[in-house]
Order: sequence, then C-alpha cells, then structure tokens
Amino acid sequence: MKPYCLDLRKRVVAAVAEGVAKIKVSLIFKVSYASVKRWCKLDHDKGDLTPLPHTGRPPKVKSEQYEDLREQLRAAPDQILPFHARLWHQTHQVSLSPTTLSRTLKRMKWSRKKKSLAATERDEDKRAAFRLKQASLDPNKLVVLDETSTNLALTSLYGYAPLGERVYGTVPRNYGANLTMICALTVQG
Repeated sequence: MKPYCLDLRKRVVAAVAEGVAKIKVSLIFKVSYASVKRWCKLDHDKGDLTPLPHTGRPPKVKSEQYEDLREQLRAAPDQILPFHARLWHQTHQVSLSPTTLSRTLKRMKWSRKKKSLAATERDEDKRAAFRLKQASLDPNKLVVLDETSTNLALTSLYGYAPLGERVYGTVPRNYGANLTMICALTVQG
C-alpha cells in the first residue's frame, strides 16, 4: 500500500494545529485517527512528515529468475502448485509455499486456466491432405457421416500460462469407456 502524500500529511497537521479535534480531522480528510495522531507526533518530535520507505522481505523468486520459473511451468503446465513449489526447492534450494508461488505467478501475469486438449493420435499432415482432396468433390452428391466420442480419462483440465495465452496439452483417447454419437448429413438435410 502506498503511503499518503506529503501534502495531505501537512494539511492534516495544520488543521490540528489550528485547533480542530483530531477525530474531526480524521473524518474531514478521510484518514484514520491513528494516522492523524502519528503524523502530529512526527511533526512535534522530528518536524518532518516525509513518508518513510516501506521495508519488507525481498521476494523469494527474483525477477531475473522468472524465466526459469516460466520454463518449469511450460515443462509441466498441468501440475498443481505444491508440485511446482517442491520442484523449485529441488532446483533452486529456495522453499516456497503454494501461496507465495501463486502471488509470484500473478506478478508474472500467469494464471490457472482450462486446457485446450488435442488427441495425441492427431496427424496434421494427413488432415491437410484430406482437406485438399475434399475441395474437388461435388457437395450435392455427398453424404457426410461423422462419429464422435469422448473420454476424459482422468486428465487434468487446467494448467498455467501467461495471461492471454492458452494452455495446450495432449490426452490419450483410447482408455476407459467412451460415449459415442454417429450422425449423417447431406445438403438436403
């Protein structure tokens, strides 16, 4: 949280010096009563109301290490935060809690999102050749028969990626029970 500006602090102390009650000054300037008391004490003791710099712990994952973390997440995007925290500890000897890792990912503009799954058996070259053959066919003579099925087979549906980007993954489609649907369609219906 950013400290209140020096101008506001001076106006609050000036109002108290003019005789306005501290509680009333806190209501007028919409600051806490404790802040009014603290600023008046600072002015009386030191005569300086300049805000002190915020101290705090340095981040456990430094900004120059973000690329290492990105590579780790890209290698296993569907793993949960405790896994990534343990892996970070093994590779960098720095213990992270899942919450700390979550805040770091937020600073890196990465988020958890649903994965876009594709079958591992899918061959893009064969699909492109099929599309080229299809272009020469007369659509009025076609009957399109399509079969589709689904089986999620215990695959994690979420992973981590930068904001605005998808998470891609693969899943074997040949395990477990399938739900199947077959349809036929022509130009007439």
